[in-house]
Amino acid sequence: MKKLAIAVLCILAGVSALAQSNDPAPGTTRARIEANPVLLYGEYGVYVPGESLSRAPRGYKPFYIAIYCRHGARYALQETVYEDILEVFTTARDSSKLTPAGEDFLRRYEKFYPHVAHKGGLISEKGKRQLYDMGVKMVKDYPTVFKGRTEARGVATAITRTQESLKAFIAGVKETDPEFSTTYDAGDQYNSLLLPRAAPVAEKINLEFTPEAIASRSAFSEKCLDPAAFAAKFFTDVNFLSRHARPDKFQKWMRTFIIDIPSIDYEPEDKFEDIFTFDELYSLWRVWNYGGYLMLGNSPLMSDDCSSVSSESLKEIIEQADSDMASGIDLNMMFSHDVGLLPLLSYMNVGTFGARISDPERVEDYWDSSYCTMAANLQLIFYRNRKGDVLVKPLLNGNETTLPFQAVDGPYYSWKAFKEYYNK
Repeated sequence: MKKLAIAVLCILAGVSALAQSNDPAPGTTRARIEANPVLLYGEYGVYVPGESLSRAPRGYKPFYIAIYCRHGARYALQETVYEDILEVFTTARDSSKLTPAGEDFLRRYEKFYPHVAHKGGLISEKGKRQLYDMGVKMVKDYPTVFKGRTEARGVATAITRTQESLKAFIAGVKETDPEFSTTYDAGDQYNSLLLPRAAPVAEKINLEFTPEAIASRSAFSEKCLDPAAFAAKFFTDVNFLSRHARPDKFQKWMRTFIIDIPSIDYEPEDKFEDIFTFDELYSLWRVWNYGGYLMLGNSPLMSDDCSSVSSESLKEIIEQADSDMASGIDLNMMFSHDVGLLPLLSYMNVGTFGARISDPERVEDYWDSSYCTMAANLQLIFYRNRKGDVLVKPLLNGNETTLPFQAVDGPYYSWKAFKEYYNK
């Protein structure tokens, strides 16, 4: 599939973005995060299901669903982050290189550590419950899809947490629909559909950045962050820390373990909320979000449309939907990672995710990774009338969203127009 055409561009204050009626104002995302600080957790946030409340056009009833879903809540990545933090602090303590704040943190962390030791990357029971509940909710929200014997298919990546998420989702559907029947499979053979560039996390994506993107990312990071100053809160000698971990990596470790606490099964009284200020966490998220946009979005600073890795995913969704509707399959389930879902949202231009923006200051108002929480998902709900005409409604995390072509009625789009637009 060729790179999606973007019909209308607007240029405002050096920002090039997709022109649309709901073009966000500067600071939109900052205000949203200030009103709900948990959004600072970004891609580590815990999924909150939305509600699709609009009534379908008269005569149309839902009959088929395609869902592309990120795995449920998990313990922190990278896999050794909990051990890395413990090692650097204990090494510093043994060398008398900790500040009073560093010594206090280590005492607290030593109580926390046994509950997360060597669990990096594993799905939590909370994560499984998220997907189970999502399956239950889907049946209750769309009873006409699950009326009578329901047939489904599912695929997941070779990574255990996606397979466990798919199984939990299926269990939730079966709990509510005893006649539900499905086949499912997992493995590297689905990488082109579920794991673009075969990287389960953004840090492992092997992508060549343009000099312009590298310069922009470095300048933005330098403007937003001061990792040496952050490290100096805990270590009397930042040069000592640098021999064990770069200050920027250390700062990332600390953010990772703290923002992941709501996702793990242990409920600590101490949630380490004093380690970062709001502005520090916000700045860290902004830099991470911008890096994600360069890798997975439609940045004009990159030489190639990075989201185009999702072309096979979208092609599969379209072709499978037509095949399923003809053969009587009612549900298609695809379970992946944030590095699978985010480029798909960008490639399809869901909401404002398809925007092309040069200014890193404005990226977050269009391309916002806090929408890609644990268990984030894109659902396409298909409706049909007695004449056989098919409409599709897109949902991002259960909330109605928009596609980049004319809708028939509210959030309902012609399936024929959908295929014509994305197959061009």
